[in-house]
Amino acid sequence: MTGRLCCVRTLRNALVFVVGILLVTGVHAADPAVKAAGNAIGEISFSGGKVVVISAAGVERPATFNSPIYLNDKIVSGPGSKLEVTFSDKTVISLGENSEIIVDEYVFAPDRQKDVSFAMRFIRGACRIVTGAITKLNPERFKVHTRMATVGIRGCEIAVTGKAEKNDVYIMQLGKTELVAVEGTSNGKPIMDLATGRSLEIDEATRKVVNVDRTGTAVTIIEGKGISEREVEPGEIDVLLRGTSHMPAARYEPVFGADGSLIRLQPEKQGQIGKDSGAK
Repeated sequence: MTGRLCCVRTLRNALVFVVGILLVTGVHAADPAVKAAGNAIGEISFSGGKVVVISAAGVERPATFNSPIYLNDKIVSGPGSKLEVTFSDKTVISLGENSEIIVDEYVFAPDRQKDVSFAMRFIRGACRIVTGAITKLNPERFKVHTRMATVGIRGCEIAVTGKAEKNDVYIMQLGKTELVAVEGTSNGKPIMDLATGRSLEIDEATRKVVNVDRTGTAVTIIEGKGISEREVEPGEIDVLLRGTSHMPAARYEPVFGADGSLIRLQPEKQGQIGKDSGAK
């Protein structure tokens, strides 16, 4: 009798163990945030302050150094926080505080040039993007969506700031053959539902595209007013870098062409910085 009870207890314990394993496995399989490392499209290369990543299923996880980023992840930074994500094609996205983006599309296959693509939704805050290999392989397939504009990037460094009703797109560095196209409407009507990523119907007669081929240009999109273009003040670049970078920000000075237009913004020489700051 004692032997039979021992066998029953052993069998029961084994069943509890197996059921426990199945339950844990089932939870992990059902959670899209728990995936094989090979499915990651990028990783956190810097995280400071309170930053979280939320999967498409709504599962939240901390954004720690070297942790993976997956397709459809929402990345959110809190007050006083900064974050940097490096994608597999070497595109780098830096977020300032109180910022939020969603990575909607990412395909990087160097051997299939026409298939590579990147698309993200900018929800709010401040975001700086330095493009990688995707814009070199297929410059037509790199998009940043805001509520009122689609930004097509053909290789450069840009920043996007603002909230739903107003965005500023800053062209910080741009090569000779590179271009940034900002597409919206002349009346500032929203073109995307940011919550779902669904494009909204607009009157084609109001569609407007601003093509920027010059560094130091900003494009502002305001709900109800439309799109306007202007030159960037050097101080604005400094603010953007300080707000989104975890590295000490260089101070920039403008370089003008013969016609008076801004060619580029370059770091000031060390001696000039010392002079401006009062150093002797």
